[in-house]
Amino acid sequence: MVDTQTFPDMKGMVGYGAAKNVKMGFYGNNCHCNGGQTAADRWQNIPKDVEHYAQDAQFTLDAGFAGTKIDSCGDQRDMNQYASRFAAAGKELLVESCGNGPNGTNPKKDSPPMQAFLDQLEDSCPFSLFRVSVDVAPQFFSTVYNANRALPYLDQVKPLSRPGCWAYPDMLEVGVRRGSKQPADAYMTEVEWQSHFSMWAVTSAPLILGFDLSDDKVMQTVWPIIANTEVLAVSQQYSGHPGYLVLNSTNSTVVSTDHGCSGGRPSNELLPDYQVWAKPQPNNTLAVLVVSVSPSAEGVLELPLGTLWPRNSAESVTSVSVRDIVSHTTHANVAVGALRIDLSKLGVHGSTFLLLTPV
Repeated sequence: MVDTQTFPDMKGMVGYGAAKNVKMGFYGNNCHCNGGQTAADRWQNIPKDVEHYAQDAQFTLDAGFAGTKIDSCGDQRDMNQYASRFAAAGKELLVESCGNGPNGTNPKKDSPPMQAFLDQLEDSCPFSLFRVSVDVAPQFFSTVYNANRALPYLDQVKPLSRPGCWAYPDMLEVGVRRGSKQPADAYMTEVEWQSHFSMWAVTSAPLILGFDLSDDKVMQTVWPIIANTEVLAVSQQYSGHPGYLVLNSTNSTVVSTDHGCSGGRPSNELLPDYQVWAKPQPNNTLAVLVVSVSPSAEGVLELPLGTLWPRNSAESVTSVSVRDIVSHTTHANVAVGALRIDLSKLGVHGSTFLLLTPV
């Protein structure tokens, strides 16, 4: 069902985007197919046993969309149904599974993930990216929580997140306000945005923006973050692994963690005071991200070089040059034996994102 007042020519709109070199995506949200029920009870009256996979897939193809997001709040959660129809049409689309899995599973909410979903990922993965957590909120702790929900898919030896089947901890909150009922300045800090963006980059999470691109003030603020070519290079490079957690701090703190676009569904979560992430890059180089989650994280963190590279790495590394890919500076001294990070210099919810090159 299309609101033809707002979208009189969906195919024409997609064509207009294509003419501007923009690939257009569709949101296949089946939550509102309520069979004529009122808005007040539509969520309780989604009709059962009414399948329209064929119609939805055909509409997506006919309009010329390059991708589609399939939401999980209706009955049509069989991603194989969509995949088979797209394949039969000879079309390769960017398909997001927004919490869909085999019958009885809900990857957004199941923690730990159910074995049937893990088996599907390993066997067929009938989508391009898959949601691993509930809706993210424009709050720093929410972004850390969602990033960590990807851990079951980021095993150091056999990761399930991989090219063509990426674990997705929801869209980016860089530049996003905390909801219309919040003050006009209710944003995460620029430091928090940088840490959030870096966590997505170091774990190969799809980078999907969600702020108003026509807001020049916000765009000017976030541009150095979202257009940092060195960070983007780490995100887009795949050298055998999507990125993994190296270690958590021994100390953790219980924090109120928001969920949802308005942040209206908080829960108390136990989060580490700091985390270290890494992602292999070409020629045995390694991207390393250290994130200060708690304001109390302090002291010098000493990371032996041998503990940073993947467990199955064939080469031992004893010394590295160190480049800060956020500030675009190379450290004057080579790190020998270990990487040393002064946590107190990271600032509240700050981070350091480094590229280590063996020398």
